[in-house]
Amino acid sequence: MDKRRVKELIALARERGVGELEFGEGSMRVSFKLKPSPPGRAPGSQAAAGSGAAPQADSAQASGHWIRSPMVGLFRSEDGFVAEGSTVAAGDVIGHVESMGILNEVTSDVAGVVSKVEIGDGDPVEYGQALVLVHTGAAKRGL
Repeated sequence: MDKRRVKELIALARERGVGELEFGEGSMRVSFKLKPSPPGRAPGSQAAAGSGAAPQADSAQASGHWIRSPMVGLFRSEDGFVAEGSTVAAGDVIGHVESMGILNEVTSDVAGVVSKVEIGDGDPVEYGQALVLVHTGAAKRGL
């Protein structure tokens, strides 16, 4: 495991206010618990402490389902996997998270219509970060 890459990931986690960090290469896995930055200091840390809500969620979006990042890395969507207004099925690939040079698929775990995309190609993401909001009721009405 490259020590420089580990340090970069830890620095990114601290910058984004991530509380826990887990990553691996091959059969080796590393896990850290970090003291998060105070709210407002790091981008994406707008949620109240301990709320468990998506940083971008508000009352109008609460009825939707957030697809979250499975790991820390860089979000990749260069193939235009998903856009607002797109219909997705459970299991559809909505993008990739690049971590340690490996592209890891991010898939939808629900069927519905994408109402909000919170991330762009090349943006850093943290574990559990809300990426895409899917409204499941809209897909059912279209059937």
